[in-house]
Amino acid sequence: MNEKKNSLSQWEKIFRLILLIGINIFFIFVGIVMLGINPFMLETIFSLLFGWIYFLGKVIPYASFNPAIFIEGMIILIIFIFGVHQFLSWLTKNYRNSHNTEIDKSLKPWRLKWTVAGVGIFFLTFTISISLTGLIHEIGWLTKSPFLNTDFNFGGNITERYLNLMGKGLEKYYAEHQHLPIVSQPVPWKELKIPKQYYDGPIIDQWGNPILYSSDGRSYTLRSYGKNGILGGGLDKFDDLVFSDGKLVNKSYYFSPGRINR
Repeated sequence: MNEKKNSLSQWEKIFRLILLIGINIFFIFVGIVMLGINPFMLETIFSLLFGWIYFLGKVIPYASFNPAIFIEGMIILIIFIFGVHQFLSWLTKNYRNSHNTEIDKSLKPWRLKWTVAGVGIFFLTFTISISLTGLIHEIGWLTKSPFLNTDFNFGGNITERYLNLMGKGLEKYYAEHQHLPIVSQPVPWKELKIPKQYYDGPIIDQWGNPILYSSDGRSYTLRSYGKNGILGGGLDKFDDLVFSDGKLVNKSYYFSPGRINR
């Protein structure tokens, strides 16, 4: 009987191992399919799960510690915990004294750790409520954002958004330096020496091609070769995205270094 039970437990372990491997293979397959449909979909999921780490990495260097405010906050927290503990202790004591049943008399005095746990749960609930409010707000934004309305055939809105953000960074750079990096021939954005404080986002379009930059020092042009990855479209339809001086240029235009012409 024991041998049969041990045999079943071994088969159960093998089954669990096969099931675990199958689940991993399934998720890997789903990831590959998603990557084939939209390369930025996995990036979006990763950002939702671990984006807070990246956010903290950018925010913490600019954060400052104020000892006075910290000490003041701790004093207020201690006073709050003390007040809550005194009230709950008084409430428990009076409830026990006002009832003569054995069950009520068996109630233990209110403990400080219960108060601390209750205050912790209160602040945790408050934090979760704020987070849910922010989550609902961001979901509302996502439903209207370019990420959910991407055109995969002719220059999707994701790439247009990147170009727009790059353009804003260039405008900020120009406002502070009174000029832009002069590049007569289009070069990938990664070759520029523009600090990341002006733009620290993706530098390739949604099809994996580098976003190109050119400028005469005053005006700028950003370009994506589109889905086919060919300048001007080649034998396929013209699907290039051209962004110049703060706006997306009509796709019927053709591109010359530094500016857009008809």
